[in-house]
Amino acid sequence: LPSVEAAQLIVQSFKAREAYIKQNSLQAYRLLTKEEAELPLAVDIYADNAVIHLFEEVVPAHLQEFETAITAHLGIKNFFYKNRTKIDFPLPESHFRGRKEIVIQENSLKFYVNLSGYLDTGLFLDHRETRKWIMAQCKDKIVLNTFAYTGSFSVYAAKGGAEKTYSVDLSR
Repeated sequence: LPSVEAAQLIVQSFKAREAYIKQNSLQAYRLLTKEEAELPLAVDIYADNAVIHLFEEVVPAHLQEFETAITAHLGIKNFFYKNRTKIDFPLPESHFRGRKEIVIQENSLKFYVNLSGYLDTGLFLDHRETRKWIMAQCKDKIVLNTFAYTGSFSVYAAKGGAEKTYSVDLSR
């Protein structure tokens, strides 16, 4: 993918989401899905960090072009890579050395995300609207959050006035 095409794809993708991002004051959002890019990758933005999910091995030069385009248009400073395949291949080295843990704000709630330690960051961006729906449904209710992982649904429930929340998950 030539760099001009990568830049155009990033700009188009951001423009398609810009109103939603601004309206909701989002610090974390999916910039690019593999379906819309017709490429084996997806890009999530967390403040000034990008997490690039690879669904098959990608030519390093192509990833560099995406990094250049994302940096130029969004001011991203750090890149992290996640291998979403069952095939072991070398990932590009992340720009940030060591562990990167940050706090992201979503709908006036704050969540701790780990960009480097695990396959998932701890906050599933595609569940944002469902979390908002939960918040609106649970006033004075007891909420059982199974598959809680990091407990973000429980936090939304508590913010929405739940009497109690219980979070259960098998992961550490």
